[in-house]
Amino acid sequence: MRVSVGFAVLATVGLASVALAQGAGSPPRISLAPVHGDKNNAVGSQLNGQLCKVYVCVPYAKVSTNKKPDFKKAKKERVAGIFTTSITKTKKGYTAGVALLSGSSKPTQTWSFPLTSKRNLSSLAVTQVVHETGPVLGFSEDVSGVAAIAAAETAKAPAPLATTTPTSPMVTAPPPTGLETTTAIPPPPGAVPEKTLADTPVAVDATPPTNAGGVRGQPMFSVELGGTFLNRQLSYTYPTGATENLLTYNANVIGMVMLGLEFYPFAKSGGFFTGLGIFANYQFAIGLQSQQPATGTQQSTNFGMGAAGLEARIRPVKYSDFAIVIPVAFRTYRFVVSNASTAFPGLANSNLLGVSAGLKLEIPIGSWFLILIGGDYVYWFQKNQLVGNTNPTFYNSGSAYALEGELGFGFYIIGPLSLRLYGEYSTTNYSLTADPTVVYTATNAKDQLIGGRAVVRLDF
Repeated sequence: MRVSVGFAVLATVGLASVALAQGAGSPPRISLAPVHGDKNNAVGSQLNGQLCKVYVCVPYAKVSTNKKPDFKKAKKERVAGIFTTSITKTKKGYTAGVALLSGSSKPTQTWSFPLTSKRNLSSLAVTQVVHETGPVLGFSEDVSGVAAIAAAETAKAPAPLATTTPTSPMVTAPPPTGLETTTAIPPPPGAVPEKTLADTPVAVDATPPTNAGGVRGQPMFSVELGGTFLNRQLSYTYPTGATENLLTYNANVIGMVMLGLEFYPFAKSGGFFTGLGIFANYQFAIGLQSQQPATGTQQSTNFGMGAAGLEARIRPVKYSDFAIVIPVAFRTYRFVVSNASTAFPGLANSNLLGVSAGLKLEIPIGSWFLILIGGDYVYWFQKNQLVGNTNPTFYNSGSAYALEGELGFGFYIIGPLSLRLYGEYSTTNYSLTADPTVVYTATNAKDQLIGGRAVVRLDF
């Protein structure tokens, strides 16, 4: 006698449900979060419909805060597990990632299933989640997970009911001692074979494509718009007794506009290059004027800083947004006062080009707050106007490098929109080589920037 796979699956679910009810007392209490990206609530209805037949379901509103799982509330409601599910589009269609959270945002169990053409789960996928949830939550059952589904495929018909014989209508035949074995009848030519589990790829314990437990993951694009306020001080060091003949510069507050862009082409691949991207940012002052203290003369001033290069974001902790960021970039620094040679004798403008390497940390605290730490080393290979410039000539030779650091925090306002606040420090140090043809006597210079930056960032 042949039994369809659908009947076998239903039989297996029924037997497992009975085993669950008899093997570990009352079923665990669970809760299901709304499914992100679920068209017409198809997947959510499937999971709620089957899981809530076996386990005790508690409304998600009772175990969440701001739509995020709240494990203190879950403990109060005696909820052993919270399901979070998200649907993402892949090259081959749509995939549902299901995560079971038990006591923390780190999933205790995850599943990943391809959706059908109707954007819902196959019955076998739902059955797998139902079977494997019990053991994960410490609720015993006779068979679990893939073993149960495999058993469903090969299950045969239950023992036939007792039948009567023509000679004795009231006497029943003895029950059979075992299941009958039959030989499968091959389908007729041209018929479509019945699909079984072998036709449905199921990834067990795969990382779900969704971000479990409030983890945001790696965006493909990030856009930043912000403002910077800086104090600049340009100063010199002279040998003892030397004439101080270079003009220093001091600006208490310089307001600047900042623009930034990051692009991670492999962000959705889930592979080794997920966090590899390119970035560019530029900040500039608008309407800046420099004034000569002695005469009160003012001149327009051009001040801008830029960076463009590669960035690697490494996420060493699974199911966390903690990131180690390594940027490598070309850098520019330009601070030019108009007519400086005549209006400000002895003032050296800055027009620098260089390369930098840095290390930054993004440390999440919860699902909405970040601590931001970073630093860069910059080597300036072009040091005009102070070193190597011929009009006017200050120093024929010398070297320069910069050390930069920042410390701040960020918090998500709504969805992918966040606000980030930084305190920052940068100092460019010059080593100057004087010779008989140079009239200036300073041996070192320091160009220091101290300030803060506020940035609105959008990830998508």
